[in-house]
Amino acid sequence: MKYGSTVNGLCSKLTSDLDLTILTKHQDSEIVLNDLVGVLKKYGNQRYEFSSPRRDRAGWILNFRDNILLTDIDLMVNKVSEILNSEIIREYSMLDQRFVEVTHFLKAWNK
Repeated sequence: MKYGSTVNGLCSKLTSDLDLTILTKHQDSEIVLNDLVGVLKKYGNQRYEFSSPRRDRAGWILNFRDNILLTDIDLMVNKVSEILNSEIIREYSMLDQRFVEVTHFLKAWNK
């Protein structure tokens, strides 16, 4: 499932990545992501560039790039709260355009 700025409408067309999460009953995120790397290597046909899954403050993450769509992708496992947060922010964005404008300003300033 998608989450983050592509869902909440706050993405930048030039610099935003695609945030995805796999929802599974399997609890070991590292194993799930390593299995996915194996599938991508087998069937990706050089479409994807990726590194090994790594642990960050939010859990295990797999960063890779789709060389056809020219998009960076962050893939995590069971990030339900991030999905819900993205939906809440999307609702804020729909209520008042000023929220969107201020958020874009803050994102640019933060870089």
